[in-house]
Amino acid sequence: MGKADNRNGGSGIVIKKELLKYIQKIVTQSSRITSIVMKVENEICVLTSCYFHTSAASEDEIDILYDKLRGIITDSKDRNMKCIVGGDFNAKVLFNNKNRRRLNGNVLGNDRGERLTQFCEEMELCCCNMLFNRKSNRRTTWISPNQKIKGEIDYFLSDEVLAKRIKDVRALQKHIFNSDHNPLILKLEFKVLSHRTKFKNNKVNVRPDFDKIDSMKLKDIKKKLNWDLGENAEQNYDTIRSNLTKIYNKYKIKEIKSSRRITDNPKIKNLLIKRKNLKSKGLNYTILSKLLRFEINKL
Repeated sequence: MGKADNRNGGSGIVIKKELLKYIQKIVTQSSRITSIVMKVENEICVLTSCYFHTSAASEDEIDILYDKLRGIITDSKDRNMKCIVGGDFNAKVLFNNKNRRRLNGNVLGNDRGERLTQFCEEMELCCCNMLFNRKSNRRTTWISPNQKIKGEIDYFLSDEVLAKRIKDVRALQKHIFNSDHNPLILKLEFKVLSHRTKFKNNKVNVRPDFDKIDSMKLKDIKKKLNWDLGENAEQNYDTIRSNLTKIYNKYKIKEIKSSRRITDNPKIKNLLIKRKNLKSKGLNYTILSKLLRFEINKL
């Protein structure tokens, strides 16, 4: 995806095979920003992975990355698409519920953290890491090579509406990756509708309209057919079946479908109206339901 330049940068997104069918597009903004567009049911979500420069980078390089993220988020909102941004921001900051910097005890933000805070306020984003009250070991996303310094510099960002559907955010301490970063996990709930097949009752009470049968015409049709039967039972069966089919098709006996509706019964209709007008499903509702079943079974 986002290929590294001279062994610097590089970004990507790992997707399960069963989720590949939902991916509509993959967009690489730079070696440090990659996005995938997923459509689940009628919802479109843009997932963006970013990898910011270290503290040695210039402010111009940081500005370029924020400008590209700003473009992705703005475009997503204009198209009514949900957007989640996640990755290594190399920023240390503590957010409150209003996405503002908060200083607590010995935990202090840095300049990059202040920049990230301003970006969240500008784009009206929520820091998903702060949605759940986790212990410090579940918030640590980076450990120094000497194992003495720990910090939270990786974040997930989303809008306030989508944040309500996020079920969990935590850092994994035990993993298989050879990295000084701990994977940050976000669980998001998509509204996947179950497509149920509508029940259709094909059993229809059908009967021929015998009152409209012309007996003379029926006899005339029967005379024109070959009714010679032999000793072979299978051939006789085929002959009789063929003749009856021809009679039916030529005479075209009209069929009457019985359309008995339970609402045609005035007593049942009256009970349905009474039950519908009830304000609560209490004792009266139960009694009316039992009376309805009794009257319907009498039909």
